[in-house]
Amino acid sequence: MTRKTWLPAIALAALLLVVVACGQAPATTERFTKNPDGYVDITVEQLAEMLPNKDFTLVNVHIPYEGEIEQTDLHIPFDQIADHLDKLPDGDAPIVLYCRSGSMSTLAAKTLVEKGYTNVMEVDGGFNAWKAIGHKLLTNPGSSVPSSRGLANSPQILFGQETVDLGDLPLDQMSEARSCYHNVGDAPLMMEQTVRVQVRAGC
Repeated sequence: MTRKTWLPAIALAALLLVVVACGQAPATTERFTKNPDGYVDITVEQLAEMLPNKDFTLVNVHIPYEGEIEQTDLHIPFDQIADHLDKLPDGDAPIVLYCRSGSMSTLAAKTLVEKGYTNVMEVDGGFNAWKAIGHKLLTNPGSSVPSSRGLANSPQILFGQETVDLGDLPLDQMSEARSCYHNVGDAPLMMEQTVRVQVRAGC
């Protein structure tokens, strides 16, 4: 091959690479408009367009485990994501979060932004919306799924406790503690109320 022949060939190859690169825009928040909380809301249709040339970390933050979107990289419970930052890429790398409906992934996205992550995307509607447009969920969690707070169909209890300090009390008097239980699972939990516990002083 003469020089006159291979020089045009190299130029054509370079042009094709540029065209291909332009047709595969990276998954970055710069392509979208961030919401006031500092992350980007994307639709399931946009996620489907991004998956063939995937260049982001896809994280399922839903608990309990109920399936996953194809090419999911990590499973991190939404309320534990701040404890597992070591599993995530650098703060400026693109990260896409999803859950079942979008509520848990919204909380996780806000947490990551607060921790300094600048390229966070959250899938509106979660995998419910993913299924609604005709896609299937994978249902084999594998060994990488963290343990959630119980079986997949069990109620999930989230509670906070408040102790009321009544000062120095004689032994025969009572102090009071209040515990509030909230169901964050799918199965009914017939205890979503304030429970008062009486504890004797000195016990």
